Order: sequence, then C-alpha cells, then structure tokens
Amino acid sequence: EQIQKLGFRAVKLRFHSLDWREDVDVKVARAVREHFPKIELIVDANMGWRVAGLGEAPHWDLATAQRVAEELKELGVLWLEEPLDKHDYRGYRLLRQRVGIALAGGEMNSDLHEFRELILNQSLDILQPDATLSGGILTAKKIAAIAEAFGLRIAPHTWTNGLGLAANLHVMGACPNCEWAEFPYEPPGWTPQARDFFLKKPLMIDPDGYISVPSGPGLGVELDDEALVRYAKG
Repeated sequence: EQIQKLGFRAVKLRFHSLDWREDVDVKVARAVREHFPKIELIVDANMGWRVAGLGEAPHWDLATAQRVAEELKELGVLWLEEPLDKHDYRGYRLLRQRVGIALAGGEMNSDLHEFRELILNQSLDILQPDATLSGGILTAKKIAAIAEAFGLRIAPHTWTNGLGLAANLHVMGACPNCEWAEFPYEPPGWTPQARDFFLKKPLMIDPDGYISVPSGPGLGVELDDEALVRYAKG
C-alpha cells in the first residue's frame, strides 16, 4: 500500500528459490496479485547473475524456467526477467517460443556483441542494458536503437547508485522504445537517500509515478562535495 501511495504503478518481485518444488516465490506473487490487483507485476528470477571471482551460481534449467513462466502468465505478470543464464541465447529462444509471457534480460551482458547475439537469436522481448555496465551511455543508446529496429523494447537496469540512475535516465529519455523506468527502491536498506548519498538531492518519482530526466549540466545531478570528502576519508 505504501508503494502505491508513493506513485509506483508497478513492482518487481525478486525470486529466491532455486528448487521449484518449494513453490514459495510463486505463492508470494499470487498473494501480491490477489491483494493488489491494479498494480503491474514484474518478476526477476536473477538467474543471469554472474560476477568474476565469485564462482558459478546455480541456474534454472529450461524446463524449470518454462514451468515458472507458465504460472506467472496466469497472474498477468508484465515480464519475467533473467530466468536463464545471460549467455544461454538458444535456451532463451526456445523458452520465448514456448511461453506467452514477455522475457527480459541483459543487465549483466556487456557491449554490442552480446546484445547482438540476444537480438539475432530472438532471445528476448525486452533488453535491459545498463549504461554503467554495458559500455557507457553511447553503447546503451546503440543497443536501444538496434532493438528498436527489430521491434523490441528496452527497460534499462539501474540498480547501482544515483549517478548510474541518472546516466540510464538519459538513455531512456532518448529512446522511443522505452516504456518503463526501473527505480531502485527497497526500504529500509535501499532508499533514495542511501542510494544517492553523494548527491545533493536524491532522485525520486513524482506522485503520478513518473521520473524526470535530470536537466542540469552533465548528467544533470549535483555532487555533494562534503559527502565525497567524508566518505573518501572513511
């Protein structure tokens, strides 16, 4: 209820269970849909996450991803994010052919060549480049333009910090195939104040659920020099 009062029109649920038989995450999604029928639901399976040095994380197989997708389709979920490994281009294509729910991914993919593979393999409906991870603002804009040429949407990943969010907002504002803006908000630990601790003014959505592209010089946000000095010493 608090999320809706702040103006959010969609909420992303992060799934945690690797064992489908636990069925915990889908039950949560059903409960949210039942109690909040007017808010859009997005589900992030977090199966594409891989960071060098942290080892290989376990992933869903194609059959598990398909079963989850079929359950979520019945709930009217807007899209299912990263149900497979970020480089499983063929698996994504097969999953996309078998289920009637939009598939999204790409937050951990890098540079044009990986997004080219996602597009040419018809792996996803929605690409999620992050200007801070995918090669910068210009590369993210190129990815969005190629996606547009193939009739695909983008929804950039923004879970970094205030500068990362600002950079991605500029990408979104320049792309006609971007419908939704991801806004990092997960209180009490991850609030605009915590995320944007080195900015003079945190970025926030308006009461209608929109967020403006920062309009100042550069990325449009102003750094808090005192905070930078304070945390640099810490």
